[in-house]
Amino acid sequence: MNRKEFINLILDKRSLNKEVYDLSLKVDNFPYARQVLNKIWGNINLDLILKSNKIIDINNAKGDLIANTINFINDSRLKSETKRFIEDLVDQKILGSNFENIEITNHENKKNKRTKQIKNTSKSNNSNEEKIKSLMQEIEYLRKNNEINSLKAEIKSLQISKSPNIDEELSIEEIDELRSRRTSIGIFGIIFGFLGVHKFMLGYTREGFLLLAVSIVGGIVTCGSAIIITDIIGIIEGIMILNKTPREFKKTYIDRKTTWFQ
Repeated sequence: MNRKEFINLILDKRSLNKEVYDLSLKVDNFPYARQVLNKIWGNINLDLILKSNKIIDINNAKGDLIANTINFINDSRLKSETKRFIEDLVDQKILGSNFENIEITNHENKKNKRTKQIKNTSKSNNSNEEKIKSLMQEIEYLRKNNEINSLKAEIKSLQISKSPNIDEELSIEEIDELRSRRTSIGIFGIIFGFLGVHKFMLGYTREGFLLLAVSIVGGIVTCGSAIIITDIIGIIEGIMILNKTPREFKKTYIDRKTTWFQ
């Protein structure tokens, strides 16, 4: 399977399912296919590109997808391959849709030729040529507009303060495992956060014993007031954990080991 066939398969499936993910390792002359899919997997703008039938919406989603992915990739080659893949995906969808419309129009014109005179046929051909020119002009305009949006996105990314990029490639299984772990820890944080259970589950032993000690010792000294405070801390942190995506959860609590309120 070559690169164009792989992109057409994605457009036909209208999603990045397991079949597409498995075939990404078998694409000729496209060794970065699996890494590119990992970068754009689960992005809402990708779903809009695959499922929308409006050219303007597709191109706007393309600009947002580029801004949300390639500008945060350190590897220059992977960054270039990801941007090229997104542009090829959008171009093949737009051009494929336009050519289908042109073929339908030509087919209808052939039927009309059987019932119309030669003069009417020439007018119809002129009309088709104008439609094709109009479509090509619209595509050219949208491409220029996308280039402007991409430049704006790159400028915006340069204005953002640089932080260590600790992102790494995650498989579907790893994402599912992180999602399950995040949910369990978040729920335990809400229910048993005052005992530091969620801290122990994250491997933050010192912080876990701190919450436990404050709840027990402080609860005795303050007649239970300290438990209310630690319970509120647990609830807040539990909610914050549940609101993280799997990649954000890994970055924050596993890689960066952020201990409080992140």
